[in-house]
Amino acid sequence: MSQDDINMLHQTVDQQVHGKAVGATASWSNPSSGNSGTINLLKKYRYKDMQCEQVQYTFRTIRRTTNPEHYVLNSCLTPEGWKIA
Repeated sequence: MSQDDINMLHQTVDQQVHGKAVGATASWSNPSSGNSGTINLLKKYRYKDMQCEQVQYTFRTIRRTTNPEHYVLNSCLTPEGWKIA
């Protein structure tokens, strides 16, 4: 994934997933690299008085002929913004 892909992913999750209802889904696509993905909000919870979310990321890259990659990460809202927990 390129830095542009990562920037697009962060922008999409921040604007279309974080803070939304469980089940929220967003997609991103970078015509420049041909890479794309989806982001799904799986769960909301509290941890150490922070609002947290479990988010599933799926990436599709054109440079590799493998199946899409899937990751589930936990993020919490800190005074500096959303951070991976």
